[in-house]
Amino acid sequence: MQMVALAAGSSKETLYRHFGSKEDLFIEVVNARNNEVRQVLDANLASEGPIPIVLRSVGIALLDCMCSPTVVALARMIVNETHRHPALGEAFYAMAPGRTLQKLTGYLAEARARGEFTGDDPERAAEIFTGSIMGKFVPLMLFTPHAFAITPAQIERHVTEAVAVFVARYGARG
Repeated sequence: MQMVALAAGSSKETLYRHFGSKEDLFIEVVNARNNEVRQVLDANLASEGPIPIVLRSVGIALLDCMCSPTVVALARMIVNETHRHPALGEAFYAMAPGRTLQKLTGYLAEARARGEFTGDDPERAAEIFTGSIMGKFVPLMLFTPHAFAITPAQIERHVTEAVAVFVARYGARG
């Protein structure tokens, strides 16, 4: 908290008065960062475009966000604090990965109802999609950020391939 106070040009006492606790401060930071990503994802998932195009946009937004230095640093802090403050990890999961899965599941369920997606379990399909998007790069960013930087071209290539595999498996039309 001392480092946060110094960076903010404030005191620890002021931070605690404003946020109440370290957990509340982390949750507020996560929520603020998550709002930016949420707007992009919500706009993409509200699109009536073809599923491959929507999923490509969603995948690029997700991977771009998760590999940003700010999010990687925030994720490390949350993991570091979660063993002492489990509610912090639960709140983060609910606000970020959990909400993304919920929104993507809803999108796929609606696409299924329209006959544009043939998967039987939209929730499982959403889990598989997000896993295929983040599976390689997020661990690299978390564990070796000093040695690894992902480029926009790598993100685009990876997401394009993940969407192609997803569409081949689930017969998404559009």
